[in-house]
Amino acid sequence: MHISSINILLLITVLAFSTLYAPQLILPLLAQEFSVSGSEVSQPISLTLFLLAAVTLSVDCNSFYYAGNWRIFRAA
Repeated sequence: MHISSINILLLITVLAFSTLYAPQLILPLLAQEFSVSGSEVSQPISLTLFLLAAVTLSVDCNSFYYAGNWRIFRAA
């Protein structure tokens, strides 16, 4: 993988997590405005991060399986 490809992946990752965490600054205001608890307001962010982790693991396992590198992945 070229250095430019790694830099692009790093940039995309940083932007994705920045987008996910940006609304956390206004969560207390949303909780107050809609008269709900902080945990109820943060559920969409938690669900999004959980799904992101699950999809990442799924894609990672499948890519190792189909690339023929399953033994290396299992040993780690």
